[in-house]
Amino acid sequence: MIQAVLLTGVYGCGKSALAAEMAEQLETANASFAALDLDWLGWFNHPGADWQAVRNENLECVISNYERVGVDHLILAGSVFDRSELAAIQAAVPAELIVVRVEVALDLIESRLASDPGSERPKNLITTKRWLAEGVGLGLAAMSIDNSGHLPNVARELIRRLGW
Repeated sequence: MIQAVLLTGVYGCGKSALAAEMAEQLETANASFAALDLDWLGWFNHPGADWQAVRNENLECVISNYERVGVDHLILAGSVFDRSELAAIQAAVPAELIVVRVEVALDLIESRLASDPGSERPKNLITTKRWLAEGVGLGLAAMSIDNSGHLPNVARELIRRLGW
């Protein structure tokens, strides 16, 4: 049975980077795993389409393929806004989903987003500040991890805490 973790938090906290580092460490250890950035599963544009529903259907299909070949560990990365969105993601995952809130100080987020040349990053920073002020996504995680340290160490610590 798959063991699954969802790394969540605001833009710029390093969810995707942490997922990639965890994947690299699991690969080095020859562990069976898959890593998915939820943003990519729902990145499309079609007027009137429910991007979250499409993302979750895509997630279910991809996980089914991974489950069929015997993947043991699943790392998901993506911002989750509320309990209903989390429940919809959980419904696509055939295992208990451990939700981990990835946290860093706002000044580090500002630095990370400023160094990223993507055209959306200034908007992401505005959204991050609003989410932090409104408490978006708070109370959804079983645990949190400080992602301000050396990324390989943070990933190693999280893998240890997950018992992987």
